[in-house]
Amino acid sequence: MDLKWMLLFKGNVFSLPVIVQKTLFEHYMAVLSELDELSLLEKTAVQNSSVDVFLWAAKHRRYFRLLDEEQIVVKLRELMLQRISKQLPLAATLTPSQQVPLHPNETLLLLPEAWEQVLKRIHRHKKRRLFSERLGSVGFMITALVFGGFIFGMVMPIAPGTESLVSASTKSIASSMSEASPNQSVAVPITLTELKLKEQEVKNYADFKMYVPAYLPSGYTFDEGLAWIRQGESKTDHTMLVYMNDKNHLLRVTYYKLHKNGVLTTGSFGPESSKEIFIRGTKALLVTSITENSFIRLDWTENDTFISIFGRELEEEELVKMAKSLN
Repeated sequence: MDLKWMLLFKGNVFSLPVIVQKTLFEHYMAVLSELDELSLLEKTAVQNSSVDVFLWAAKHRRYFRLLDEEQIVVKLRELMLQRISKQLPLAATLTPSQQVPLHPNETLLLLPEAWEQVLKRIHRHKKRRLFSERLGSVGFMITALVFGGFIFGMVMPIAPGTESLVSASTKSIASSMSEASPNQSVAVPITLTELKLKEQEVKNYADFKMYVPAYLPSGYTFDEGLAWIRQGESKTDHTMLVYMNDKNHLLRVTYYKLHKNGVLTTGSFGPESSKEIFIRGTKALLVTSITENSFIRLDWTENDTFISIFGRELEEEELVKMAKSLN
């Protein structure tokens, strides 16, 4: 197991691509699976506690900034042990039929349900954060207008016919602010513009060395290129190329520029069938879904860029050939 994945807790876990978040969670669960104390709790308690600790770590990256990967592992296990100790009194109140202790080796079997729980809570966190940012921006504008009027003695004219619109907007803002937590921070929201581009055009917007596949599996043709640009910037750290075949199956190549405080290698502990292979001079992770949808994914890092090729009903050789053709 490669512990360097734990270094991602030093950065913003919520801003990572979902596939990176999932792989980090899988490594995290593998780290916890070595705790013998897990056998003291039943499965649901282990799952809930594991999810809680993971999200706590994701929200409190400042606690990990000065730690290396082994120290982060120690910290995570300490947090989990604290959760276990709090759960023990509750476990003691369960009847024998309710007490189904979990053997440490079974921890990884909880991954599918635990990951779904994490994904839902990450989604809720992003929605709350987006609301807070929007609210903070509106609140800042109102404060600036009010104080601007007091300080400079300015009165803003209202165009005829807009009084009701201004009144309705003010009421809506006031209502939203009254429901908000007083501890919510004021922040300026980041505006992302999605650009739909031709295949080779995407390179012009990438803030990293971006490679385009010269080979595609049989039946696939280019559908669209995507780049997400922040307001005021001309380059992006996130792009995607999308291809489609006659069955409307999508084949995506995702590129994500890695942050300086994040270190990515390969490895996975999940319900899929996975293995490490060498591609383009580096280790890559090939993951094949065991579900009926037959998804397949190839992930690796190259020149400080995370690259992922994702499709369905494709042979391993096809994805490898496609990856090798990137130029």
